[in-house]
This record gives sequence, structure tokens and C-alpha cells, in this order.
Amino acid sequence: PYAGLDCNTYTYVEKCETPSGETRFVKRACMHCLNPGCVAACPVGALHKTPEGPVVADTSKCIGCRYCQYACPFGVPKFEWESTLGVMRKCTSCLERLEHGQQPACAANCPTGALEFGRRGALLKMAHARIAAHHDHYVPRVYGETEAGGTARLYISDVPFEEVDLPALD
Repeated sequence: PYAGLDCNTYTYVEKCETPSGETRFVKRACMHCLNPGCVAACPVGALHKTPEGPVVADTSKCIGCRYCQYACPFGVPKFEWESTLGVMRKCTSCLERLEHGQQPACAANCPTGALEFGRRGALLKMAHARIAAHHDHYVPRVYGETEAGGTARLYISDVPFEEVDLPALD
């Protein structure tokens, strides 16, 4: 699904063309699911959800089986093909920054202010308030609220989420 991700590229902004020919830009990265399929699929416990929230890979435990990649509905974990003993790598939501009270680099450095970082409940409240304030502009739904059991990364959009290649998940 997220073709621009690899073992060294944990996030990117994709230019999407809607069926009506409009252009939208969508950040692609790990969704940091609340109940991550990648964690459940890992036979050696290399992937885990931290107390801070991000889903991270412990490369010292990883055996490179790629079960996590197959289990992720977004195809996020990526195999390190260049290495003799390749492992899986993915966005950590800048865990080392979170542990020091800082925001992830993407949110802290977003030049347009489009990225917000905070507690999921507060972000959901903010997203629903934005939708309510501009109900004629936004799709009346927050992507990630329920998709894949709920995710830490949330989206609002003025076009249907499927038009920007966010998968329809229950």
C-alpha cells in the first residue's frame, strides 16, 4: 500500500490525484494502531507497543520473517534487503523524542501546521470540532477513529478517504 516507505524511509508525503482530478497531499507512515496486527503476528516479540503509544521494532530480536508486514493493513513494516541478516524497520513516532517530552519530528517541523500531536482523545475532539465547524467542507468522519480497531494517526479530509488511498477497514 505505501509504496514510498522502505527500511530507511519511515514517512513521506504522497501527492494523490482524486478521480475528479484534484490534487491532495497525504502523509504516509505507521498508523500506530491501538491493537496492532503487526505486534500480534510477530512470533518472537520483536514488535511491541510502548507505554508512550508508538509501535516499535526491536531489531535485536527480529528474525526478518516479515509476518508483521503481512499482518499490517497498511503494509508499513519494511524489510532491510541490503543487509545480510535483514530485519524489519518502521516509524517509531520518534520514541526517543517522546521520552524527552518532545513531539515527533514530523509534527514539530511541519511547515504548514497540518500535523497535530497529542493525546488521542484530545485529537479526536479537535478533529470532530473541525468537521462540525466546517460540515460543508469535510467528510463527516475521522479516519483512524475505528479503522483497524483504532489508530493513533488520525485524518480528516475534504474528499472521501478512499480517493486518497486510505484503505476501507473495519
